[in-house]
Amino acid sequence: MDNGIVVDAARTWLDGGSPYDDAHFLYFPSAVVAAAPQALLPRSVLDVLMPVLVVLALVAGWACALLTHRVPLRSRLAVLGLLALAAGFAPFAQLVRLGNWTVTAVLALPLCLLLASRGRWVAAGAVIGVAVALKPLLAPMALLFLFARRWGALALVRGGRGRGGR
Repeated sequence: MDNGIVVDAARTWLDGGSPYDDAHFLYFPSAVVAAAPQALLPRSVLDVLMPVLVVLALVAGWACALLTHRVPLRSRLAVLGLLALAAGFAPFAQLVRLGNWTVTAVLALPLCLLLASRGRWVAAGAVIGVAVALKPLLAPMALLFLFARRWGALALVRGGRGRGGR
């Protein structure tokens, strides 16, 4: 449902209106800009493209989560876990069916943690910053950078410019 609200807001914006005329649109303006390509594509293309992109993002998120814990991508856990998620985890199927933007958070969280675990704090901050710009679901992740005293990464989460992180 929220994906439709963002895409409708992008259509309104492309037609010269204000996306905030819709009382249900409670996102940052960056979400409108990000949804503009989706608003321009025909529905028939979106019906094929969105499930494919969502599945790819979910698989990438799963891979990042495995790599964070140093589980090989060719292990039984990696393969069977992904199959179990796809076959038996209702939110997985819902994200694919709806083409929901929540998938950005599903990919961004494990990617951020993977990058931070490898000392790439600024890149992790940039990932969370982009995810928050699209959908503010991961805004509390700013606390990770605050508590770790990674000021450059925290600046990227909030949309500012950092001098880099340690």
